[in-house]
Amino acid sequence: MNLKKKHSEIMKDVVRKFPDSYSVSNVSGRTKIYEYDEFKLKGTWEVIVAEWLDSLNIKWTNKIRGFEYFFDKKIRLYFPDFYLKELNLYIEVKGFERKMDHAKWSNFPEKLIIIKNNEINKIKKGELSINFLK
Repeated sequence: MNLKKKHSEIMKDVVRKFPDSYSVSNVSGRTKIYEYDEFKLKGTWEVIVAEWLDSLNIKWTNKIRGFEYFFDKKIRLYFPDFYLKELNLYIEVKGFERKMDHAKWSNFPEKLIIIKNNEINKIKKGELSINFLK
């Protein structure tokens, strides 16, 4: 096994054992990190969703274990943006979709809701209800 591949495997094992080391501090593209209560959120859309969930008194976290998926001949890890324990539901906040995103979502083993621009606009207008999550 070459050094680069060995390093990659070691890092995947570390992330599996300590998901908070990756999921909370992982920077995605050019997204700015925002502090919200005890959480670090990636971008204003995640802040909007967090505030919306709080307004509905729904407990959430973004400290989530990684889920494996296969893409581009490799096993990768996917960390959804939010987990709602009481509803056993994951939320992904997404602007731009790529092939990799569909690979993550298509075999996701849990209930997953994707919040896109349309839903963000409804949240801003106060038009998205809790029924969206059910």
